[in-house]
Amino acid sequence: MVIAHNILAMNAQRCFNINNTDKKKSTEKLSSGYKINRAADDAAGLAISEKMRRQIKGLTQASANAQDGISLVQVADGALGEMHEILQRMNVLSVQSANDTNAREDREYLQQETDQLISEIGRISNDTTFNEIPLFKAPALIGISGDYTNAAFDETAYINGRNRVSKSMDFSNINANNIQQLVGKSFGVTCSLGCGQLFTFKFTDEATSSARLLSGGSKPDTEVSIGIRNMTSGQEVVNAIYNQARTIDVQLLSQNGTADDINIGHDNSVAVDGAKLIFYSVDGGHSGRIRAADFESPDRVLQLQVGAEEGQLLNVNLYSVTPGKLGISDIDITTQNGAGKAITSLKGAINQVSKYRAYYGAQQNRLEHTIKNLDNVVENTTAAESAIRDTDMAKEMVRFSNLSILEQAGTSMMAQANQSKQSVLSLLQ
Repeated sequence: MVIAHNILAMNAQRCFNINNTDKKKSTEKLSSGYKINRAADDAAGLAISEKMRRQIKGLTQASANAQDGISLVQVADGALGEMHEILQRMNVLSVQSANDTNAREDREYLQQETDQLISEIGRISNDTTFNEIPLFKAPALIGISGDYTNAAFDETAYINGRNRVSKSMDFSNINANNIQQLVGKSFGVTCSLGCGQLFTFKFTDEATSSARLLSGGSKPDTEVSIGIRNMTSGQEVVNAIYNQARTIDVQLLSQNGTADDINIGHDNSVAVDGAKLIFYSVDGGHSGRIRAADFESPDRVLQLQVGAEEGQLLNVNLYSVTPGKLGISDIDITTQNGAGKAITSLKGAINQVSKYRAYYGAQQNRLEHTIKNLDNVVENTTAAESAIRDTDMAKEMVRFSNLSILEQAGTSMMAQANQSKQSVLSLLQ
């Protein structure tokens, strides 16, 4: 029997400390609800759990992003719905005006309401926003200026040949980042007094430009393809158009059947001013328009982040819905003939707005399915992460109770070990 070292007490204390440390960890797991509170608890489990947490949080935000997208398309659809109502009213007015029981004065009253309705469509197009983002007023790549104010590339801009300088098209906003947006778009210059179609320009993803005369019918047309593949600025686009236009000598038939030399290619009919292309009337005796319309190509694309990873995007197209693009900016129902043409124009406009509404409706349905899928992934990934990181309370409570009993037993054993050495004192008496 020795008294220098109490090995029995030391052993009891060591076991007590181990149990006490385990009990502290168990208490921490029970109180936090997590079985991994630090990397030391489960290094691999922590790494896997954090990856899942990143995905869960990202997908949760992606679901919110998709919901914001739904809100945006609902605003757009609501505004287009109001445009539908306006167009339907304009159609009623046109049908009413087409009836010859109306006097000239009656048709002028109908025209007054029509003008106000056209202005309202323009206002809705300009002012409809979501989170300060214009929904129908996309920045124009090409601006048209001249006699027709506030015109854009997708609108009708009238040429008044009697004033010599007719119209200019500004390409200065074109740069290397957006020039490819021109591909597939086109514009034409028409003459409404004494001649027919002059020429049509189409932008292609080619390296070269070309021109050809389209024969057939009573109004020959020249189609010019402008290849923009290697271009990086509006100046290059203007130069290509100018170089093609100045080599064209278009023979158009006048209304009385005689040849009318328009000579678009002459320098006094097409000119360049910086990044602007200017159209002139040769003799001041013609009037017409620059017309460009491409309803199928979006004017702007919003990208919704609908995933937790880079590139998981969903595009929402925004279209410029102006009176000019709908082809109703110059409706005149003050005559029976004009009212008839207005009916046809409004039919096309109503169909176009219907296409836009159908697109936004389809996008809303798609986004709703996107949200459902994202929420499902979040739910199941959360369940997987929970299995790795969360405490099984029943299991841990059993372990905590066991450790508490062992702790009490350890305390008792240390007391017994210390008491055992007291018997040595009896030998010294």
